[in-house]
Amino acid sequence: MSPTARTLAHSRHLGYVATVVGRWLPRVRRRRDAFGADVLAAHPEDGVVLLVQATTDAHVAARLDKARRLPDVAARLKAGGRWECWGWNCRAGRWHVRRVAPRPED
Repeated sequence: MSPTARTLAHSRHLGYVATVVGRWLPRVRRRRDAFGADVLAAHPEDGVVLLVQATTDAHVAARLDKARRLPDVAARLKAGGRWECWGWNCRAGRWHVRRVAPRPED
């Protein structure tokens, strides 16, 4: 199961309505994310809309560095939106997620 699939399943488990917003561009063989994220999740009860970049735990720092350079992510954070990077790792046969959110001033 990919980090994106794990993120979808986990966000739905937390009560979010979630969908994939990143897409594959076959002609250039690259992935295009929306606002630097793979998943858009909305929590109907809490009123939270969250963009999530899904990756493995080992790549969280690289994804955060990339997000800090994207004007889309900075605009989203300055507008009061939420953006997180979820890093997945398997320990003792169980999958765990590390959620990291950059600050608007980053």
